Amino acid sequence: MKPGKILGVIIIAALATGFLLTTFNNDCAAGQAGAAVIAKGTCERVKCPPAELTVCARKDGKNKNYTNACVAEKDGAAVMLRDKCPERCADAGPAVCAVDEGGKRAEFNSACQAVVAGARVLHNGKCVASAPCTQGGVRVCAIAANGLEMQYANQCLAEVAHASFLHNGKCQPGILMRLIQRYRG
Repeated sequence: MKPGKILGVIIIAALATGFLLTTFNNDCAAGQAGAAVIAKGTCERVKCPPAELTVCARKDGKNKNYTNACVAEKDGAAVMLRDKCPERCADAGPAVCAVDEGGKRAEFNSACQAVVAGARVLHNGKCVASAPCTQGGVRVCAIAANGLEMQYANQCLAEVAHASFLHNGKCQPGILMRLIQRYRG
Protein backbone atom coordinates (compact mmCIF):
# COMPACT_ATOMS: atom_id res chain seq x y z
CA MET A 1 0.00 0.00 0.00
CA LYS A 2 1.34 3.46 -0.89
CA PRO A 3 2.03 5.87 1.99
CA GLY A 4 -0.89 8.20 2.63
CA LYS A 5 -3.45 5.98 0.90
CA ILE A 6 -6.61 5.63 2.99
CA LEU A 7 -8.17 2.20 3.07
CA GLY A 8 -11.74 1.84 4.32
CA VAL A 9 -11.91 -1.14 6.65
CA ILE A 10 -15.30 -2.45 7.69
CA ILE A 11 -15.23 -3.94 11.13
CA ILE A 12 -17.70 -5.46 13.48
CA ALA A 13 -16.93 -4.58 17.07
CA ALA A 14 -18.18 -6.51 20.07
CA LEU A 15 -20.03 -4.40 22.61
CA ALA A 16 -21.48 -5.34 25.95
CA THR A 17 -25.01 -5.27 24.58
CA GLY A 18 -24.74 -5.83 20.86
CA PHE A 19 -22.60 -5.07 17.82
CA LEU A 20 -21.68 -2.14 15.64
CA LEU A 21 -20.38 -1.75 12.08
CA THR A 22 -17.83 1.03 11.75
CA THR A 23 -15.44 2.14 9.01
CA PHE A 24 -11.80 2.70 9.98
CA ASN A 25 -9.09 4.30 7.84
CA ASN A 26 -6.83 1.23 8.05
CA ASP A 27 -6.26 -2.18 9.67
CA CYS A 28 -4.04 -0.67 12.35
CA ALA A 29 -6.73 1.77 13.54
CA ALA A 30 -9.27 -1.06 13.65
CA GLY A 31 -6.85 -3.23 15.66
CA GLN A 32 -6.13 -0.44 18.14
CA ALA A 33 -9.88 -0.13 18.75
CA GLY A 34 -10.07 -3.87 19.48
CA ALA A 35 -12.25 -4.48 16.43
CA ALA A 36 -12.36 -7.56 14.22
CA VAL A 37 -12.04 -6.76 10.50
CA ILE A 38 -14.74 -8.57 8.53
CA ALA A 39 -14.45 -6.92 5.10
CA LYS A 40 -12.68 -4.21 3.11
CA GLY A 41 -14.64 -1.22 1.83
CA THR A 42 -17.05 1.13 3.56
CA CYS A 43 -20.02 0.41 5.80
CA GLU A 44 -22.49 1.95 3.37
CA ARG A 45 -22.00 -1.04 1.04
CA VAL A 46 -22.59 -3.66 3.71
CA LYS A 47 -25.95 -5.35 4.17
CA CYS A 48 -26.95 -5.09 7.81
CA PRO A 49 -27.39 -8.38 9.66
CA PRO A 50 -30.98 -9.44 10.36
CA ALA A 51 -30.35 -9.52 14.12
CA GLU A 52 -33.08 -7.80 16.09
CA LEU A 53 -31.24 -5.89 18.81
CA THR A 54 -33.53 -2.86 19.03
CA VAL A 55 -31.86 0.50 19.57
CA CYS A 56 -33.17 4.00 20.13
CA ALA A 57 -31.37 6.43 17.81
CA ARG A 58 -31.69 10.14 17.06
CA LYS A 59 -31.86 11.77 13.63
CA ASP A 60 -33.01 15.26 12.67
CA GLY A 61 -33.83 16.05 16.30
CA LYS A 62 -36.17 13.06 16.75
CA ASN A 63 -35.77 9.71 18.49
CA LYS A 64 -36.73 6.58 16.56
CA ASN A 65 -36.54 2.82 17.15
CA TYR A 66 -34.36 0.83 14.74
CA THR A 67 -34.01 -2.94 14.33
CA ASN A 68 -30.31 -2.73 15.23
CA ALA A 69 -27.38 -0.30 15.42
CA CYS A 70 -26.25 -1.07 11.86
CA VAL A 71 -29.61 -0.05 10.38
CA ALA A 72 -29.64 3.12 12.50
CA GLU A 73 -26.14 4.14 11.47
CA LYS A 74 -26.77 3.46 7.78
CA ASP A 75 -29.74 5.85 8.10
CA GLY A 76 -27.43 8.48 9.61
CA ALA A 77 -28.90 8.26 13.12
CA ALA A 78 -26.86 8.37 16.33
CA VAL A 79 -27.55 5.49 18.74
CA MET A 80 -28.73 6.88 22.08
CA LEU A 81 -29.87 3.75 23.89
CA ARG A 82 -29.50 0.02 23.28
CA ASP A 83 -33.21 -0.55 23.89
CA LYS A 84 -36.52 0.85 22.63
CA CYS A 85 -37.03 4.62 22.83
CA PRO A 86 -38.96 5.61 25.93
CA GLU A 87 -42.32 7.23 25.29
CA ARG A 88 -42.85 8.66 28.77
CA CYS A 89 -40.72 9.04 31.83
CA ALA A 90 -41.40 8.89 35.54
CA ASP A 91 -40.95 12.20 37.35
CA ALA A 92 -37.83 10.94 39.09
CA GLY A 93 -35.28 8.18 38.96
CA PRO A 94 -31.60 7.82 39.55
CA ALA A 95 -29.88 11.03 38.38
CA VAL A 96 -27.52 10.71 35.37
CA CYS A 97 -24.81 12.67 33.61
CA ALA A 98 -25.44 12.90 29.85
CA VAL A 99 -24.13 14.70 26.77
CA ASP A 100 -26.43 16.52 24.35
CA GLU A 101 -26.17 16.78 20.57
CA GLY A 102 -24.03 19.90 20.91
CA GLY A 103 -21.48 18.08 23.08
CA LYS A 104 -22.47 19.77 26.35
CA ARG A 105 -22.61 17.64 29.51
CA ALA A 106 -25.67 18.07 31.72
CA GLU A 107 -27.36 16.33 34.63
CA PHE A 108 -30.85 14.84 34.28
CA ASN A 109 -33.30 13.44 36.84
CA SER A 110 -33.29 10.06 35.05
CA ALA A 111 -31.81 8.22 32.05
CA CYS A 112 -35.26 8.24 30.45
CA GLN A 113 -35.49 12.04 30.65
CA ALA A 114 -32.00 12.39 29.15
CA VAL A 115 -32.84 10.17 26.15
CA VAL A 116 -36.20 11.89 25.55
CA ALA A 117 -34.32 15.22 25.55
CA GLY A 118 -31.90 13.86 22.95
CA ALA A 119 -28.94 13.34 25.28
CA ARG A 120 -26.78 10.20 25.51
CA VAL A 121 -26.27 8.92 29.07
CA LEU A 122 -22.63 8.84 30.18
CA HIS A 123 -23.08 7.44 33.70
CA ASN A 124 -25.30 7.39 36.76
CA GLY A 125 -24.96 10.24 39.25
CA LYS A 126 -23.70 13.78 38.89
CA CYS A 127 -21.22 14.82 36.22
CA VAL A 128 -17.74 14.51 37.76
CA ALA A 129 -15.40 15.85 35.07
CA SER A 130 -13.34 18.86 35.89
CA ALA A 131 -10.62 20.39 33.77
CA PRO A 132 -8.08 18.93 33.83
CA CYS A 133 -8.81 15.37 34.96
CA THR A 134 -6.13 13.52 36.91
CA GLN A 135 -4.60 10.35 35.47
CA GLY A 136 -5.02 8.30 38.65
CA GLY A 137 -8.03 6.48 39.99
CA VAL A 138 -10.01 3.40 39.03
CA ARG A 139 -9.74 2.26 35.38
CA VAL A 140 -13.12 2.09 33.62
CA CYS A 141 -14.52 0.48 30.49
CA ALA A 142 -16.90 2.73 28.55
CA ILE A 143 -18.52 2.97 25.12
CA ALA A 144 -16.77 5.81 23.28
CA ALA A 145 -18.71 8.30 21.19
CA ASN A 146 -17.88 6.18 18.10
CA GLY A 147 -19.72 3.21 19.65
CA LEU A 148 -16.68 1.10 20.54
CA GLU A 149 -15.67 -0.14 23.99
CA MET A 150 -12.58 1.71 25.22
CA GLN A 151 -10.59 1.73 28.45
CA TYR A 152 -10.01 4.98 30.33
CA ALA A 153 -7.72 5.70 33.28
CA ASN A 154 -10.74 6.90 35.30
CA GLN A 155 -14.38 7.99 35.05
CA CYS A 156 -13.45 11.67 34.70
CA LEU A 157 -11.45 11.00 31.52
CA ALA A 158 -14.25 8.81 30.14
CA GLU A 159 -16.79 11.56 30.81
CA VAL A 160 -14.65 14.23 29.12
CA ALA A 161 -14.40 11.91 26.07
CA HIS A 162 -18.23 11.61 26.14
CA ALA A 163 -17.97 7.85 26.69
CA SER A 164 -20.85 5.93 28.30
CA PHE A 165 -19.71 4.04 31.41
CA LEU A 166 -20.04 0.24 31.35
CA HIS A 167 -18.06 -1.00 34.38
CA ASN A 168 -14.91 -0.54 36.43
CA GLY A 169 -11.82 -2.36 35.18
CA LYS A 170 -10.58 -3.55 31.80
CA CYS A 171 -12.94 -4.03 28.87
CA GLN A 172 -13.61 -7.67 28.07
CA PRO A 173 -14.52 -8.90 24.59
CA GLY A 174 -18.28 -9.37 24.23
CA ILE A 175 -19.89 -12.62 23.12
CA LEU A 176 -19.84 -11.60 19.45
CA MET A 177 -16.10 -10.89 19.60
CA ARG A 178 -15.48 -14.26 21.29
CA LEU A 179 -17.44 -16.00 18.50
CA ILE A 180 -15.45 -14.17 15.82
CA GLN A 181 -12.16 -15.08 17.56
CA ARG A 182 -13.20 -18.75 17.76
CA TYR A 183 -14.30 -18.78 14.12
CA ARG A 184 -11.09 -17.14 12.91
CA GLY A 185 -9.02 -19.72 14.85
